[in-house]
Amino acid sequence: MSVSGSQFTRWTARVLDRALSPVLGRRPSGTRAGRILLIKTHALGDVLMTSPAVRLLRDRLPDAELIFLTGRSAAPLLEGNPHLDRVVPVSEGRLLHRRPGAVRETVRLIRGLGCETAVIFHPAWPMHLLARLARVPVRWGFERQGSGFSLSTAVPWRGDNDRGYVVDDYLRLAAAAAGGGGAGDADRSLVLQPGPAVLEEAQALAAARGAKLTPPPVGLAPGGGVNPRDRVPEKRWPARRFAELADRLVVETGRPVWLFGSPGEAGLVREVAGLMKEPAVDFSGATSLGSLAGLIGRLGLLVTVDSAPMHIALALGVPLVGLFGPTRASALLPGGHPLVRVVEAEMDCSPCYNNEPFPGCRQQRPCMETIGLEAVYNSCMELLSPGGGAR
Repeated sequence: MSVSGSQFTRWTARVLDRALSPVLGRRPSGTRAGRILLIKTHALGDVLMTSPAVRLLRDRLPDAELIFLTGRSAAPLLEGNPHLDRVVPVSEGRLLHRRPGAVRETVRLIRGLGCETAVIFHPAWPMHLLARLARVPVRWGFERQGSGFSLSTAVPWRGDNDRGYVVDDYLRLAAAAAGGGGAGDADRSLVLQPGPAVLEEAQALAAARGAKLTPPPVGLAPGGGVNPRDRVPEKRWPARRFAELADRLVVETGRPVWLFGSPGEAGLVREVAGLMKEPAVDFSGATSLGSLAGLIGRLGLLVTVDSAPMHIALALGVPLVGLFGPTRASALLPGGHPLVRVVEAEMDCSPCYNNEPFPGCRQQRPCMETIGLEAVYNSCMELLSPGGGAR
């Protein structure tokens, strides 16, 4: 019987865990009861989707000290969260590539926080092992295919064909860690509260670009598909269709169009702008994560693929049209939300990406190309029509 590399690595880690248990089980000096470490290092949208679970923990454990360990890129999404006592950023890229120095630094950092309990929103065993190596006495996390061996208590992760909202999985874990009883009718809305400095930064940036604020603009974020762990450009809709959609919306609604993208997506955004016949304001590469949230909060509508801007718009109550191909919309957006419209690819193999390293698309025609302009335009107009929810 052959053994895969991942199975061998997991077996080796389990053996080491058992061998070191007498040492790792010792409670570090300075550990405080009621101090809880929450761990989710990436990606931006996933970190934001843990925010309802953070609120549940705060509601059920009002006297606890909640500390969130996350990647540096995601930290700005949590810094204004009123349910957290502290946000601790780490270098997620080095950690995900398991650089020995980054692992040692993170273990030392966790140990120094003196937390009695860890709630780990990753189903991956290397993330669980960080808390174990740091000698956090109580460790809650997800079990997937034997990944929970270093946890104190494991909650089953979703099945491969689970169509449910990932936020509900995070709520289920938080409810178990808070004493059980289930998540019930817990609030599933995402928490994102940009502070005054961030809003001022966004306003100054809009003014510097001569961006019109009335009527509320339509935003387009054509990028996405890149995070510290993986690259999935197959999530993107063709630039020419974004441009055609933007022109049509400008003509039909009279609303200005704003374009968003990270520095790495600036070339794609410029391509969209160059294909447009109508003017647009290009913010790509010019925003921090905070000012991006501040600008998105000004929109009347955002059109994007599975990306961080999608989750930011949802958290801020901005009407949203989400375009999906490789990923499953039901896992990433709440069903039946009045301000959300989903347009999905029309291919039998879609969705194919289930939060594992993406193997690449073998189709001659990527699934996102099957999403037609008319379907997206109609979804936009539903939200932009009177009573549709757009501002």
